[in-house]
Amino acid sequence: MKSLAEEISSFHCPRWHELPEISLYMDQVLSILEKNLSIFVNENEEKVATAAMINNYVKQKICIPPIKKRYHREHLAYLIIVCITKRVLSISEINALLEILLSKHSIAEAYDLFCDELEYALQITFNGCTSREGFEIDKEPVMGVLRATLLAFANRMLAKDLLSAEKAR
Repeated sequence: MKSLAEEISSFHCPRWHELPEISLYMDQVLSILEKNLSIFVNENEEKVATAAMINNYVKQKICIPPIKKRYHREHLAYLIIVCITKRVLSISEINALLEILLSKHSIAEAYDLFCDELEYALQITFNGCTSREGFEIDKEPVMGVLRATLLAFANRMLAKDLLSAEKAR
């Protein structure tokens, strides 16, 4: 059986083309988020997302509104990004990050970029992998923000894992 650290370091964030193309109801969205992101939530913490959380993200304009109570691939992309980054950024900071990313990339490109950077941050943190071409933070300022955020998230996960292991001794 894999340790939590091994599971996290080999985490695969579903890419744009892997997200469902069909319209989804709220309970289906919650199920997909839980299935894909539950690895980052321990049993003492709240759920990955709730209907109330998603409704609040829509009200705060951090996520686009559903269309006739149906959610699409775009919604899932926004929600996955929010569910990860909310652990290290405020809602207004997440909104600013998304605005900047979406001013330079389509939602599909921005989301896939987020997935790549998340997986890399987890690998660096949990495996000590350090080689990566083009990882200069100042190359594109928004990438520096995204990378710093995801490295902070990964380090937070590592600290929690180490603390949990120490408590178990």
